Amino acid sequence: MGGWKRFELTKSSDPSSSVKERLLSSMAWATLKWTQRLVYPNDYRTFQSFAVQTDTALPLTSASSSAYMTTIMIGTLQTPFVVQIDTGSSDLWVEGTECTACHGPHHYNVSQSRSAYLDGTPNLLTYGDGSFVGYLVKDNVSFGGLSIKQQYFTNVVDADNSEAATFSILKYDGLMGLALNNLTQSTAVVDPGGVSTKNTVIQSLVKQGSLSSPVFTVFLNPQGSTFSPSHQGELTIGITDASKYRGSLSWLDVDVIPYISPEKFHWALSVTSLQAGGTILDLSVTPTYAIVDCGTTLIHVDSNTLNNTIIPSLGVNSTFRSSWNLWMVDCVAAWRSAPPLIFYLKGLPFPLAPSDYILPASADNRTCYVGITSSDTVPTWLLGDVFLYRWYSAFDVQLGRVGLAQSVAPPTPLNQSWTAGSVSGSTRAEWSAHHLLLASILYLLAWWAS
Repeated sequence: MGGWKRFELTKSSDPSSSVKERLLSSMAWATLKWTQRLVYPNDYRTFQSFAVQTDTALPLTSASSSAYMTTIMIGTLQTPFVVQIDTGSSDLWVEGTECTACHGPHHYNVSQSRSAYLDGTPNLLTYGDGSFVGYLVKDNVSFGGLSIKQQYFTNVVDADNSEAATFSILKYDGLMGLALNNLTQSTAVVDPGGVSTKNTVIQSLVKQGSLSSPVFTVFLNPQGSTFSPSHQGELTIGITDASKYRGSLSWLDVDVIPYISPEKFHWALSVTSLQAGGTILDLSVTPTYAIVDCGTTLIHVDSNTLNNTIIPSLGVNSTFRSSWNLWMVDCVAAWRSAPPLIFYLKGLPFPLAPSDYILPASADNRTCYVGITSSDTVPTWLLGDVFLYRWYSAFDVQLGRVGLAQSVAPPTPLNQSWTAGSVSGSTRAEWSAHHLLLASILYLLAWWAS
């Protein structure tokens, strides 16, 4: 019987890029990847029995909290590739040696791998205003002691300027999509990526019987140095890790988004209401869906909810900075007055304390940005890393459900020590604890009532 292993996620920070550059890059990526309607051909998903071989936990790194990456190996040369993990899309792709516009540190060379099978089918990876061009290849892929024989992926040979710039800033070689991807017929869906007729890496592992359980989890740590300098997150495959969360997981069945697909493709949950202070926004009449997306940095909602409900609830002066596409506030004032923000997913409350979604934008911790943005071109809400810092997430690919529990990760770190006259870090922690205690009571009451 096999055990399980951990794969840490680390942050690949670029000291030359500013907070603004990283946020704009991540927001552009989120908008790009969610604004293209794609047609998927027949794709029948079947799961074999789960023979226990080995489970694993991959380390994650982060490009200054803009994207979380891990390392995979491809081909007979076991070439390493740093790939972003993304529960919001399904494709695996890496930059190829033919791609002169790609600026990641590693490139795939199909001619140098004896285990490669050149399918050659063209694949256009379209992300709204930007795109990659490549072709399908099969080759052996491994990570953390797990191996996949002949995994399909896209070998990228060209990228337009917008995508090349994004990945030049975030500095990685490709992307590993981890969407549910449970399509059983030809259907049009909104999904970032190309014409994906193949299994995700998780589905391939399940079909090979390599996992003890068809589950993977994502733990994101905004304060990596608290655990270790390199431990900034973890992707665990085949098992959940109770040391990374408090209490128990609340399992929520994934919803079909009817205006996107008649099938379950995304890790989507219905948002029944949103509470911001004394305002409760009922979203049950007009169905609203949120996709749990670790490949997106911020939380994305519609502009009406952000501008007319969330921002007014903060109780402080706020300024919209168009160059950032974000609302800016005074950190101390907002941490003092802002309420917990409670997302009710399928009727259960999942709160964020003010310090979870009001984040420092300046070195002196005086100016903050609200970690929630809007784009009415994106068809759903997105629960990105700002949400997942507080909520440990588990994904069951067989039963089609998401598990959420309060993460043990510490609050988002300050940029440096507080200056004289500002609120102390301990006081800020007390506010967070107070808000989370209140929200936890609400959670228990909702659970008891159900």
